[in-house]
Amino acid sequence: MECEVRFFGAISNATDLTESVRVDFQGKSLEDLLNYIQLRWPKTKDFITGPKAGSVVLLVNEKAIKKADLQKELEEGDKLSIMPFIAGG
Repeated sequence: MECEVRFFGAISNATDLTESVRVDFQGKSLEDLLNYIQLRWPKTKDFITGPKAGSVVLLVNEKAIKKADLQKELEEGDKLSIMPFIAGG
């Protein structure tokens, strides 16, 4: 399946990418895509499943996804954004 992925902030630094990238991966779920991302860009593992996992937000087609929804099935061409959690006050 092919999806578009965009990394922001420190996650972008971990991939050396500054623009979105189209990826072709095996599987159908968000979890499958995240596993592929961690294999292709190993430094992202800290942000996806490692110690910094609580510091990122996952968006699929601009809608926030909870970690409990990783089995969500993706559609061809979906857009995943991985960005730092931002809090203000």
